[in-house]
Amino acid sequence: FGSNYLEGEKIFAMLNKLTILVSQNISKHKIPFINKLWKSAEMLESEKLEKEIQDCVMKMVKKREDKVVNGEADSFGNDFLGLLVNAYHDSDEKNRLS
Repeated sequence: FGSNYLEGEKIFAMLNKLTILVSQNISKHKIPFINKLWKSAEMLESEKLEKEIQDCVMKMVKKREDKVVNGEADSFGNDFLGLLVNAYHDSDEKNRLS
């Protein structure tokens, strides 16, 4: 994910923490509809982590798009993230991701 090691490390640390939270809560019994009204601290933290992960990835995508638009780069990159961004911007609608 990107050329910045620290960005990738931050995302993987958050994913690791989210995995631990999910694995701890998977065996807890939950009463239907109560979760809609009252959320546990673990649930709130996992939602916060999900949002932070999404924000970090979107910042990385935006950086790549900006570099191509500004002429600093010729392509979005040839790593997995670059291939996904390239597929999203593909001119052929059959190959485009939505």
